[in-house]
Amino acid sequence: MSNPLALFAAPVVVLAAVLLYCLPSILADARGHDDAAQLTVFNVLLGWTIVGWVAAFLWVQQRATPRAITTTLRRSRRLSATSTLAILTRRAHARSHCDGQMINGRCVKQG
Repeated sequence: MSNPLALFAAPVVVLAAVLLYCLPSILADARGHDDAAQLTVFNVLLGWTIVGWVAAFLWVQQRATPRAITTTLRRSRRLSATSTLAILTRRAHARSHCDGQMINGRCVKQG
């Protein structure tokens, strides 16, 4: 009979090893790194060497370039504008169907 703990531990160890191996690529993607695709290829091809993995990890730690900052700022502004527009649209739609007065975003019938 096989040990149930070993059956559970083996996949967990393999998953942890794969996540650790891919850590530079995961961080590059999460941080929106300009060179995320190149870094991922570098990590996959050379990450198996300790030097390659450390180089990929250090590459991820570099500060964002002005292009990355501009891109992030544009996305943030676009998201803010989109959410503001959605709120205004909902309020306008609610107002158009309200017979009474709007108080705190709710239609209150007078009478």
